[in-house]
Amino acid sequence: MYLFISLQINSVSQQNNKKLTSMTSQEIKQSSIREYLKDLGILSVKEYSNYGLYYSPYREDNSASFKVDYDKNLWIDYGTSEGGSIIDLVMKMGNCSFHEAANRLERNSANVHLGSNTDSTFSFHRDNPAISG
Repeated sequence: MYLFISLQINSVSQQNNKKLTSMTSQEIKQSSIREYLKDLGILSVKEYSNYGLYYSPYREDNSASFKVDYDKNLWIDYGTSEGGSIIDLVMKMGNCSFHEAANRLERNSANVHLGSNTDSTFSFHRDNPAISG
């Protein structure tokens, strides 16, 4: 029984890893900036029907000069006159390359699909010290 459950979990994990590597740049760009920021705990200060104003997620900002257009899925930071797609934002926030930013977005997408639980190991005995050992 334990082996069967372990094999099922490993199979699901391997299927999700295949999905990670198969995301195209277009699929990555379609990832919602709004949801990405929300997953990081960054919420809008002012909310409008098709956009939100935020404090800049990558610099000190006291006036909510960072706009996310929800319809176009684009951002602009009026304080620095920079903007772009979600990949540009992840590169800016993480000070990383396109490839690394794409990997971060793929992992974030996988975590959302897996219920934000990145621990792929499973045991009935995890929290029972009387059984472990």
